[in-house]
Amino acid sequence: MAMAPISSVHNPWVKHIQKLLQKSRARRQENAFVVEGERELERALVNGYKPQSLFVREGVDLPVHFNNLQEQLPSPIVFTNKLFEKISLRSGASKVFGILNSKPHTLDTLGALKSGVYLIAVGVEKPGNLGALLRTAAGAGLQGVLVVDSQTDLYNPQCIRNSMGGVFSIPIALTDTTGALAFLQEQQCPVFSAALHPKAKNYQTTAYPKLCALAVGNEAAGLPEQWYEQPSTLIEIPMQPPIDSLNVSVAASVLLYHISMKQKEN
Repeated sequence: MAMAPISSVHNPWVKHIQKLLQKSRARRQENAFVVEGERELERALVNGYKPQSLFVREGVDLPVHFNNLQEQLPSPIVFTNKLFEKISLRSGASKVFGILNSKPHTLDTLGALKSGVYLIAVGVEKPGNLGALLRTAAGAGLQGVLVVDSQTDLYNPQCIRNSMGGVFSIPIALTDTTGALAFLQEQQCPVFSAALHPKAKNYQTTAYPKLCALAVGNEAAGLPEQWYEQPSTLIEIPMQPPIDSLNVSVAASVLLYHISMKQKEN
């Protein structure tokens, strides 16, 4: 006999999901996080994330394209529609939650390259912006992302959601500025730093080698001085007054696609 759907907010499973959704400390301590949504869950599983638990909305069957992932999936636990709505961050759009094991994201995650682009996101504060950066990086086919001196959590639900699953489908390393600069020097990878600076060059008139990295900074303060002092080419997107800057994820999108296009032309 099938078990009745869980309906109480006091159920231990529900409390566990809410804790992982709300507290970065819990995610770090348990090396686990919550994925909401079929697309994001599928992308995580396809890219080697290991599931601990699976939860579905009452009356919902997993999509057919999940059939080739059945061996990876634990038996789903069913929540009532009302309870699912109470937990969900998407108001009726989602049918599934998964609790997955996180990955370590060391610099070893990034392979040695002879061509391509790395994105370096330095001191990004907002999980939505970090997610958008990862979505762009994955969409542009970058070789990897260095998340440097991060002030947010890679597995924050807003980061996962805004990345559209891109957080799972591209190599990502979490490090500090010292580690990032040492890695780039070892790879002999030139850095182009997006900066509002008197010495910054127009990004459209700058030449880009076959291997390079783009560094973008904090939403409010931009890149730390350390990124100006190290060997780097400063580039900027021309602005029309009174606007003097773009959102960090928008600026990175403009620059990354331009750099990738120019590399292919060389």
